[in-house]
Amino acid sequence: ILINDSGSEITDINALQGSLAAVEEVCNSKVSSDSALHADCERKCDTRSCCFEPNPTYSCYHMEQDWCDEYKPCEYVGFHFFILSSEGGGENDSPAESPQQNIESSETAVTISPQNNEGGDYANVIGTDVASVCSRESLQTLYGIEQCYNKCQAHLCCFPTQNSISNQSCSDQYEQECGAYQQCEKLIYLDHNWNPPTIPYDLTNAVEKACTLPQDRIPVTPEWVANCHTVCASRLCCLADPSTQSSCVYTVGEMECNSYSTCKNLIGGDLRESDSIDDICNSRVSSDNNLHSACEDRCKLRSCCFEDAPFSCYHMEQQWCDDYVACEFIGLSF
Repeated sequence: ILINDSGSEITDINALQGSLAAVEEVCNSKVSSDSALHADCERKCDTRSCCFEPNPTYSCYHMEQDWCDEYKPCEYVGFHFFILSSEGGGENDSPAESPQQNIESSETAVTISPQNNEGGDYANVIGTDVASVCSRESLQTLYGIEQCYNKCQAHLCCFPTQNSISNQSCSDQYEQECGAYQQCEKLIYLDHNWNPPTIPYDLTNAVEKACTLPQDRIPVTPEWVANCHTVCASRLCCLADPSTQSSCVYTVGEMECNSYSTCKNLIGGDLRESDSIDDICNSRVSSDNNLHSACEDRCKLRSCCFEDAPFSCYHMEQQWCDDYVACEFIGLSF
């Protein structure tokens, strides 16, 4: 049995190769022109995702700086360290040194002070994080789409995509919250619209053709990501939890949403939230690093529940958030 950096068993040959390779071998200047290498680098960097979290609640950079610094080359795929300042300088602090200092970056790391955890700089950091994970560049990758969806899923009701679901818009009721998550519209409002078939059977086949993952562990291409995203964008609301306002399953109908079920490959597939939260987040996390890491990853799927206003979705989706009360075992609270 082979184990990766996060403590999970490796069964995928691509994951195996990425795990064995040094980070410098998969994360370098070649990623900009090699989509397979770019994907390998993203997978490699995701094994230490807590190093790159801008939210101090999730970040492990200040706890494990040496361990995190080993993954500096992740800058090549847009991952940055967000350093906690002890001076309270906030905006004037500098991000960790980048291996790409001679390369212009469209995303600038934001630093924060631990003395500013309510509103102010903290809100700016969270807002910048939404803008970063939902940027046009991020949405060109499978990883980026999943991260953007994780951030935005409770706020999809802010951006109804068609007149047929405009009656479920929550933008008037939650004007401030919808404004805070304005960048999420990039996830569902695309430059190129798709005209879906009107016959259910043809619709299901079209979605499956666009979004079925490549066989034989072939890495997905940017073209695959763009095509599947185009097909699914207006019905990502079908993937939202049916208990939330952002779900459109009761508006467009279960049959239509079922036709878009293959779109789930954009956000983690069948394994997404497949295990009970209580099996992952419990009292054992304090003595089991692997379980602690798994709990952190799971809680990120509903991160807006633990944010400060106006980025919190707790008052919008209290029942949905309360399902994740077990995240308190890693210090997260509503």
